Formats: sequence, structure tokens, C-alpha cells
Amino acid sequence: MRGMSTLPIVDVETARTASGLRLVVLGDVPSPWSQAAKTLVELKQIPAVLVKKKFGDTTVQAWTGIANGPIALYDAEPPRTGWAEILELCERIQPERPLVPSDPEQRVQLFGLGHELLGAGGLMWAARLFTLEASFATDGAQGFMLPVAKYLAERYGYTPGCGASAKAHAREILAVMHARLQRATQRGHDYLLGSEVSALDVYLAAVLNALAPLPGEQCPMHRAVRPAFEHMRSELQDALTPELLAHRERVVSRHFQVPLLI
Repeated sequence: MRGMSTLPIVDVETARTASGLRLVVLGDVPSPWSQAAKTLVELKQIPAVLVKKKFGDTTVQAWTGIANGPIALYDAEPPRTGWAEILELCERIQPERPLVPSDPEQRVQLFGLGHELLGAGGLMWAARLFTLEASFATDGAQGFMLPVAKYLAERYGYTPGCGASAKAHAREILAVMHARLQRATQRGHDYLLGSEVSALDVYLAAVLNALAPLPGEQCPMHRAVRPAFEHMRSELQDALTPELLAHRERVVSRHFQVPLLI
């Protein structure tokens, strides 16, 4: 396993006055969006500072006007929060270490499958929805604690009874990723798009770690949030194939800083 991140962790005031890339990530929770953004910056060896945002902390929002994370701020440019725009920023800052294929067909696959994993209505969106349903059905005994569930329900458009269709959608996307991985393996490739790691491998590994978290020493998180991610694992167990989890292990061991996040 690779060692801990060498990116310095700073407070909001230090980041506010800094130049270059400042990356706000969610702390104490295996957010695949934050983990992926941090890993992209590390893989591309972009000089940056990290700000760790905890649930309920308002100092980042006071600075950026954005309540959630990750947030990428580069010099005086507007803040970026979407997975694709953060990737595109990283590619522009450090083009010599590409994580987006130059081949146009592969590039379309990366952004299309990336959206299925991390975009609105994608895999992680669906996983949040069916976990929210369990949270409300059990008064927080399963899934997210009720204060967190109520906060997320507003952000993700939760409606009562949406859990079954959300779960089916999540399984469908996992089946697509499993098939894509099988095709790559049959061609003798270790990675989804060929012989070299791409941002798509990072996204899939980060998502799989949210759906099936690594042990606490590798993936530390607040004890109050682990039940939500363990619920996702239990509901998608048969769709989290050995091949997908082996890919996660391979990518994490080769390309992620462990322990994950900060």
C-alpha cells in the first residue's frame, strides 16, 4: 500500500489566502467524490493544499458559498464541485500525467461511465436513495442517522417508496461495470480502458469503497456513519462481484494513498 498523503492539510483561513489549487474534501466519511478528487490530484502530482470539511461545519460555505464537498479552487477561478469539471481542471493543470485517454472513443466511455457512477441519477445517487428509505423506515436504526437522512433527502430528491427502483438502478449500473471490466480482462488489461490507469478506474474504486468499505485501518470513518455504508453493502451484496472488488483492491493498492481520505 502507498503511504499517507503528502498534501498538507490547512485550515480555511490559510486556504483562503493561498494561491494555486485548494481542495476541500469531506472528512470522516468515505465520500467517493472527495476520495476520487484527492486521488486525482495525488496521481497527477499537482501541488495543492487540503481542507477537511466536517458535517455541520459552516466555515467552508462562508468562504466558497458551497455547502458540500469536494470543492476545487484554483487561483482566482470560480469554485468547481462536479466530478467532471474537477477532472478537467486537473488535466489542464498537469497535462503531462494524463488520466483521460487521448482516444476519443475511450474518452466518451470515461465520461459516460463516470456519470453513471457519480453523476446525478447515477449509482451513488441511487444508493443514497435506497439507504434513505431504510433510514426513515427504521427511525435511523438502519442507514443514516435521522438528522443526516433529512439533510440528504432534500439534496437527492427523496420520495417515499423510491427505494426499490433505486436499488434496481444501482444493480444495473454495477452489472454494466462488471461487463466492462470483464471485456478489459479478456484483452489482458489490468484497467478498464487499457493497460494504463485512468480516472475511470479511480472513480470505480472510490465508489466500490463506499458500497463495500475497506476495514477501518484502511478506511477510517466516524463510527456513526459506517452503518449507512454497511447497509449499502448488504443491499447490493450479490451485485458487488468478486471481479469488481478485486479491481478495487488492485487500484487502491497501486494508486491510492492509504489510509483513505484524511
